[in-house]
Amino acid sequence: MAERQIDARGLEYPQPVMLARTAILEPGVEAVHIAVDDDASAENIPRMAKSHGWAATVQRSGREFQILLRRTESAQTLAETPPAGQPAASQAIKAVVFVDSNLLGIGDEELGRTLMRTFLKTLRDVSPRPSDLIFINSGVRLTTAGSESLDDLGELERMGVRIYSCTTCLNFYHLKESLQVGMMSNMFEIASTLLAADRVVRP
Repeated sequence: MAERQIDARGLEYPQPVMLARTAILEPGVEAVHIAVDDDASAENIPRMAKSHGWAATVQRSGREFQILLRRTESAQTLAETPPAGQPAASQAIKAVVFVDSNLLGIGDEELGRTLMRTFLKTLRDVSPRPSDLIFINSGVRLTTAGSESLDDLGELERMGVRIYSCTTCLNFYHLKESLQVGMMSNMFEIASTLLAADRVVRP
């Protein structure tokens, strides 16, 4: 069983998360031990791992965290079997939904909130399902406490859709501690995800 040891202490968020993500996506790796010393990484590494079907345990000692990630049977299934309603990997289209506002459309704000809530709910049933949802600017309000879309986004995450919220945007709106679904991300990861997509949808 291949294992990886990563010492990410002293690295600024989100570098530890990116290192952990690279490790769990490496073929043959079954376990990853990673040491970090910041709360954001300790919170988001397990989130990221679980979104890929991995199990995560965290032990804290003072300001340091020891995180153990283990591949599960569901992780193997996620890697080999496309989500229900999606074509086989050889035919799958990588579609990314890019949400830059908590409103959908221009006009009445209440209508915009209703339309966005309906759009996110509908994503659970469409085919092909998006591989990633990226939330920036006021769009991060949809992934944080008080959002009426948390149940739908949580269901999408359980279906295997990766959900990212811009860390800079969460900080700007003072919502970093209110994130409820998905994980915090940085512009490098957001840009890489968008550029790797076959299709980007901006509602």
